[in-house]
Amino acid sequence: MSTAASPEPRPARGRVALNTALLVAAQGAASGIGFVTVAVAARGLGAAEFGRFSFLLSVAAGLQMVADFGIGTVLTRELARTPDGGARDLWAGLGLRLALGVIAGLGMLALAASGAGPFGGALPAAALLALLPGISGVAGAGRAAIRAGERMEWILALTAGEAALRLVLTVSALAAGLGLLGVAWAAVLGPAAAAAGAMAVGWGMVAGGRLRGAGDRVLPLLREAWPFGLAAVAGAVAGRLDLWLVAAWLGDEATGLYAAGGRGLDALRGVAVALFGALLPAVARSARGVSGREAERRAAAASRTAGGVAAALALAVAAGLGIAARPLLGAVFGGAFEPAAPAFRVQVLAIVPYAVGTVLCVRLAVHGRGGAIAAAQSVAAAGSFALAAWWIPRWGILGAAAATLAREVATAALYALAIRALPARL
Repeated sequence: MSTAASPEPRPARGRVALNTALLVAAQGAASGIGFVTVAVAARGLGAAEFGRFSFLLSVAAGLQMVADFGIGTVLTRELARTPDGGARDLWAGLGLRLALGVIAGLGMLALAASGAGPFGGALPAAALLALLPGISGVAGAGRAAIRAGERMEWILALTAGEAALRLVLTVSALAAGLGLLGVAWAAVLGPAAAAAGAMAVGWGMVAGGRLRGAGDRVLPLLREAWPFGLAAVAGAVAGRLDLWLVAAWLGDEATGLYAAGGRGLDALRGVAVALFGALLPAVARSARGVSGREAERRAAAASRTAGGVAAALALAVAAGLGIAARPLLGAVFGGAFEPAAPAFRVQVLAIVPYAVGTVLCVRLAVHGRGGAIAAAQSVAAAGSFALAAWWIPRWGILGAAAATLAREVATAALYALAIRALPARL
């Protein structure tokens, strides 16, 4: 007696296309508005103060990965697979993320209070930005529920609204002469408003599910999440190590130049993150009810087309930005930032391997290979640190950009090697 194979979900491709379009639109709005916000801040603060702000914000953003610690990825996957337990999982995830966010924020506050290195003289602004990991903990739990329900129009509204609010607050703060502290307030209040909205919408999507036993889900979620958490922390360190080293070795002005160029890379990374957010729930559903080689075949089929398109688009955009680098930086940030053009060209080129690596990372995440993701990120980060330590003293911010490109290529290659081993181990 034979049993029929579990049918492959037919609408997955259309759903992925729609969700990707919505998330790319969200990231496009956030990146476009965010680019204007950064340009306003750079012109208002000057290269040195902008460099200090960029360093502090980069540290806070890295600590947001500690607040997440892979919980958002696991929540999205579990809510997509078993929506009946959504209320319970959402509250468990919220409690974990909020606790980790508070710990991370206290860590940043302690570093700022020590006055070590680039933190010197920046305690008030650092104290404000130390709130971001906790705020991110709340926002991430709500957004995980929204992504699992594949209501990406809410992600679009929340992301664009946050970016617009931050722009208005930044302009107002600089007009009032509040300087660095005012820009820091704007960077906190915008995400705080969006976090409240995300949690309200996310809870509305899972309301009516089982709430009893939320406490019992904390440890299982943490056990599932910690490999992805290590990967996220390793990725956060790897993605910001270049800026931190520039701040430590070259000073505030060089940091400002490098951070201005890095905004192009951040915007393009956001599109790749949108692709990850759209693919993860769809690929998880495509493998529902099957295992082994069939699960991997479906995961590969669901992500192959998206990966090719993402790589082609990334290459085209990187080429266009590279050609227009010097006039673009001068027009947006001011003539003082034009010397960052050579580093900017290398920075945006790194988005091509980053886009490929994002799609490969989805396939590893669906199969629970958080350890492989963490290992790849850690090895690439270690190599990037060694290259940066060698190249930054010799070539300045151009050396930092080259180390970033090398890291992204290595990460994508290591992901590919891990995927080659999947069929044999499933």
